[in-house]
Amino acid sequence: MRWKGTIHIESMQFQLLLISRSNSLNKDLIIRGGYNVYPREVEEVLYTHDAVFEAAVFGIPHDDLGEEIAAAIVLKPGAQATAEELGQYVRSQVAPYKYPRVIKFANDLPKTAAGKVLKRAIAIDD
Repeated sequence: MRWKGTIHIESMQFQLLLISRSNSLNKDLIIRGGYNVYPREVEEVLYTHDAVFEAAVFGIPHDDLGEEIAAAIVLKPGAQATAEELGQYVRSQVAPYKYPRVIKFANDLPKTAAGKVLKRAIAIDD
């Protein structure tokens, strides 16, 4: 038996071992109201903005849409930008359902030992 959104391994004795929830750890896809949004596509647009040093785009729970698009941004030293400005910038370059509605600024983003941004460790406080 398989459960939607889980990663599992079946052994020779047909036992089930739950490894993790795929929608929280291994997913590089946000599903917003039935539309697929790839975080990398939105991040690439954000990186073209003059003020953005680092960006991480990910999904956060939403009651009606399933997930909402959020972004955590680190600005370049001395640069200034508002969440509204960055939202409009991305909105002008991607489909209307793809731009982040929630944008938060940080001094730095959590990273793995290899230097990759650890998105699941980013907290968005409302």
